[in-house]
Amino acid sequence: MDVYYYDDPVDEPVVKNKKPKAIFGAALLLFAGGLTLNTTLAANVSLNSGVNIQFGQGVQTTTACSGATILTVTPTSTFLNASGGGSFYFSSVSVANIPASCHGKDFTISAYNSSSSNPLPIFNSNATKAVVYNNAGTFQLGEGTTEGASITNPVSGKFTLTFTSPVALSTTVTRLTIQSSNNSGNVEIVASTQVNYDVGDIGPGGGKIFYKSMNGFSCGADNSATGSPEGGLCYFLEVAPANWSGGTDPDRPWATGTSSYYYDAFENDPVTGEPLTADRPGSGNATQDVTGLTNEDVYNINTVPGKGYKNSLAIVAQGNGATTAAGAARAYRGGSKSDWYLPSSVELNYLCQWSRGLSVRQFDNCVGGTPNSQSGGGFAFSTDSYASSSEVNRDQYWAQKMDGSGGALVMERKKSIASKVRPIRAFGLTYELGDTGPGGGKIFYMSYTGFSCGTTYSDTGSPTSDKCYFLEIAPSSWTGGGDPEKPWAIAPYLTSDIAGIDNYSDELLNRNNSGDKGIGLGYRNSIRIIAQGNTATSAAATARAYSGGGKGDWYLPTDTEINLVCQWAHGTTVDSDEIWKNNGIRHASLLDDQECDVGQPLNSGAGQGAGLKTDKYYWSSTEQSGDYATLLWMDGQLYPGSLGGGLKSSTRYVRPIRAF
Repeated sequence: MDVYYYDDPVDEPVVKNKKPKAIFGAALLLFAGGLTLNTTLAANVSLNSGVNIQFGQGVQTTTACSGATILTVTPTSTFLNASGGGSFYFSSVSVANIPASCHGKDFTISAYNSSSSNPLPIFNSNATKAVVYNNAGTFQLGEGTTEGASITNPVSGKFTLTFTSPVALSTTVTRLTIQSSNNSGNVEIVASTQVNYDVGDIGPGGGKIFYKSMNGFSCGADNSATGSPEGGLCYFLEVAPANWSGGTDPDRPWATGTSSYYYDAFENDPVTGEPLTADRPGSGNATQDVTGLTNEDVYNINTVPGKGYKNSLAIVAQGNGATTAAGAARAYRGGSKSDWYLPSSVELNYLCQWSRGLSVRQFDNCVGGTPNSQSGGGFAFSTDSYASSSEVNRDQYWAQKMDGSGGALVMERKKSIASKVRPIRAFGLTYELGDTGPGGGKIFYMSYTGFSCGTTYSDTGSPTSDKCYFLEIAPSSWTGGGDPEKPWAIAPYLTSDIAGIDNYSDELLNRNNSGDKGIGLGYRNSIRIIAQGNTATSAAATARAYSGGGKGDWYLPTDTEINLVCQWAHGTTVDSDEIWKNNGIRHASLLDDQECDVGQPLNSGAGQGAGLKTDKYYWSSTEQSGDYATLLWMDGQLYPGSLGGGLKSSTRYVRPIRAF
């Protein structure tokens, strides 16, 4: 499986939830219609009508999610040679003409014989079902189907699922079922997250994405432990910023103790600088193999990333603490993540190639390009050697020369000799509240079902099939200081209604019960406030001028969105059962359609680090009348989470958000 450095959007599974799948209904039932075998053909498979078809012929039917749209389903058999002969096996199935109404669904495929209600094993020795995930029209392997199967021709409305290790004899297959269900990994979040993660984006840990795999790479069970596995796979690598340790990258030895030195006419003593004339014994961990690590021949290794986390854990477990390279990397907590680690030789090599603007396609020479041409100042590297978590032998480790000299992939170093350290982390496609978003802000709201932010609301920042799934808030330093105070409108628009913005002066309770929660409207509102003529110094224009993370879709939140900010900033949370009781929407006290109630102190709990002000109101982009707009008292002490109306001429605090 090829793994590439890639700038294009990726679509992979994400975010596991504990609620059982709600099966929408069997999409296809191909009932037994008798066996009519030729010497090279398998059993026929029939529809409800009893009209027999053979493998290789299409069956037309509808599904629960397709409605009146007719799908074409084509099972295929393949002859596999074996000692003394061979047999035909149920090897693939194609489904075509799948409509957009099936976006976000899992298709679960099973096969049966004519005499039992138990599904047959169809691939991987004993797997009785295969799952294909419909990610907004792009199809990919679903839960439990990431090995032993592949997707070909995964274009919009069509896919072919092929078993690389089929086990069901086609002579026994008389019935197929394809069920549609909610995606077990919450498809909407997948699409949204991946559309917005490109190489160079800010990752959930506050680092920068330097590697992206279209197919994912093993970082789960295959490598013992990992930071953020999704079915054993990760899809991104992010690197910590240059100031991760409070200054420049520190120099750390690989292990405690001193390395052994062996007499060599061409080697000098690293302490005295004099030529070595005799063997010198080492001490401590610097002369010991690390349990669980395989000594690597860097010129003959698996060039797939994902081993650095396991390596780092093993190195630290040997007794190498925060004064060593792996220990220092593991101690980093950027983005409140605890899964940072010292990169493997492969990961460090990829990091070097990325930083120099080279095409990261394989483990290769890190020469050419321009130093730090992609990493930039905030993530710049020294030209010195950096430590990897890969072991050469009991005395040595692999390090990467970042200056591009010598044409070396990496270099061997004694474990007692220090190299520069820069942590990285591998992760899947899961966002949690409080994670750093693609724009460098914090995720304060997430919806499993999504909310309209596309054609329904005219304009949006980052729609996926006209929907968004997350809201992130700009950091407290977004203006270089604290939140600025701005008027909602400027003269001569202080008393003028804005065309295209509905006025709301009623309570959230009434408006939410009517179905319009105001989530996702802020971008459109902000665009129209500015279009009226409220430029430069107005609240909406100030929010729209922000470009954190290189994103141009920041805006002034609606009253509902600023209310969600307040809930998050006060640490209000809900459990998974409450989430599902509310149609999959994950937020705080809006479960009861209430204004922000005081939970924990402001800027604590889930909203730690928000840095919101306590002494004045914050503007929303929701208009109440020609003269008034909605604002919110964030502190929660004097006026607990109070939404009210303020004259548009009043100066209040501004904090941008964005939807994606």
